[in-house]
Amino acid sequence: MDESETDAGAMTESEADFSGNADGAGASTLFLPQNTVFWLPYALTLVSRHPIYDLMRDYLTLSWARFSKDVQSHTLQIAKILEAPSPRAGDIVRLDAGASGEHLEVVCRFPGGLDFGRGLVDVNFTMWPIFRCLNLDNILTLCEIALAPTGRVLFISRHPAMLGIAVSTLKYLVELRGWNGIAHHNVHARDAKIYLEDPGPWIIAMSTESRYCVRPSPEVCICDLDINYVNCPSPPPGAISVKLQREKFRKVLMGAFDQYFHPDHGVPSEFKEAFPAGRFRPLCKITSKRGSSVVAESIKAPEWWHQTRVVTAFDTVLKDRAKKPSFIKRISTLGLMGKRPAQLSPAERMIQASIRKRATAFVDARDDLETKIGRLSRRLNFLMTESELWRQKFVAFEGYAEKLSAEAGELRAKINKEQRESKRLSGLVGLAAHEKHMLQQRLVDTESKHKHAVVELERMKVEMEEMEEEREKMVADVEAQIERALASMTLSDHYESDSQSSNFSMRSTGRTGAMRSRPGSANSHRQRGLRSFATSSTLAVNAMADEDMERIGEGQDDTMVIEEED
Repeated sequence: MDESETDAGAMTESEADFSGNADGAGASTLFLPQNTVFWLPYALTLVSRHPIYDLMRDYLTLSWARFSKDVQSHTLQIAKILEAPSPRAGDIVRLDAGASGEHLEVVCRFPGGLDFGRGLVDVNFTMWPIFRCLNLDNILTLCEIALAPTGRVLFISRHPAMLGIAVSTLKYLVELRGWNGIAHHNVHARDAKIYLEDPGPWIIAMSTESRYCVRPSPEVCICDLDINYVNCPSPPPGAISVKLQREKFRKVLMGAFDQYFHPDHGVPSEFKEAFPAGRFRPLCKITSKRGSSVVAESIKAPEWWHQTRVVTAFDTVLKDRAKKPSFIKRISTLGLMGKRPAQLSPAERMIQASIRKRATAFVDARDDLETKIGRLSRRLNFLMTESELWRQKFVAFEGYAEKLSAEAGELRAKINKEQRESKRLSGLVGLAAHEKHMLQQRLVDTESKHKHAVVELERMKVEMEEMEEEREKMVADVEAQIERALASMTLSDHYESDSQSSNFSMRSTGRTGAMRSRPGSANSHRQRGLRSFATSSTLAVNAMADEDMERIGEGQDDTMVIEEED
């Protein structure tokens, strides 16, 4: 298993779930679309039953370098891995790592192949980094303590990739000598105490940050890979070789390396970060499907590294250490050799297996329980979130209901008011319609009267014109009579001059009558000068005037008759 870390700005699933609730505690993902991405991974991890560490490391690093945070592309890559059949031990693996339309393959040899000549097994992890971190004495000490019946080795480092390589390398070296114990590449801080209390043997690694979470027993050998440090206050009796034997083992191991072997005792930069110097450098081959061209430059082992020779040398050293010396050699080295490592009795091995079984069962049961608790907690949190959401919605609904009830009351009052107003307006409309009908009736009557009056007025105008014509005729007749009267008066004067013998009283009477008749004619002349109007009053006055004129005319006629008689 390997991890490829991303930038520090990424979020975990829980952080994304918390930050995704934009509406607060009551928000929910229930109403979001189905294809919504709720979180982005901060690390990619592959788990396999087969020890294909370099293959998984290169595959993950290549996927992250090419697809970054594209979750869909990573999902397609994982689907390709799951669809690929599991190869047999020692076969060449060609794993498709290209996107659609691309042709890239990660090529490696599947672990498990046997080298019958040397009795070695092929592996898919790199061993030389641990020889860059530690010197040969420390590595030999770790192997000797690990092979003890209760040997316990604890690796610590700040780099997770280096922890896995160290555990795998040491496990591979001691398994050649029959080691059978527990090996963990990176133990979580919560499980460290349980595993460290195991009687052994075991090889465990944990991060430097978790180093002081527990206090291991003095029998535990602590190795810090970052600073080339190994410490075991109480090693198993006779486990560590000393003096001449130690020097002999050191010479055998040094013979497996070249003369240029001078490690710098530090973690290689290729195992500190996923992309050293911003470049992708795989451990396996990355080739193209269509050709044999290498796409990326792989990490090369140091010139002094010969894996077969080094593994063979360690196997020889550990084999010689486990060999029982002869009687003569024991006498010659009396007092120089250490005590033979103690071996566990069958009862002790049974107790050890029982303790380990119980610890494993406890860890498995606790993990299952924590998994169930986690699921229940997530379900509970989901239900609490949903309940809070529905509670808020119900509170909002209650507020809306109260608001609607208040508005309904206001609307009901307004409706009643409007109904009363409608009734009043309906009465006013009916009254107005009745008045309108009456006014229309009166208007019809008025129009008929107006028409009748217009007709009557026209008739009266015609009658007035006729009366005016008659009056003019009468005036003309009166004037004619007056002229005749004047003419007759002239004749009477002529008669007076001729007949002076007429009676004076009769003359006076005749002159007086003539003088009486002249004002009437003068008045008639004045009345002719006045303009008359076609009214009923003027008509009456004119009629009276005509009657007076007729009387005056009759008087004048009488006077004229009298004068003529005189």
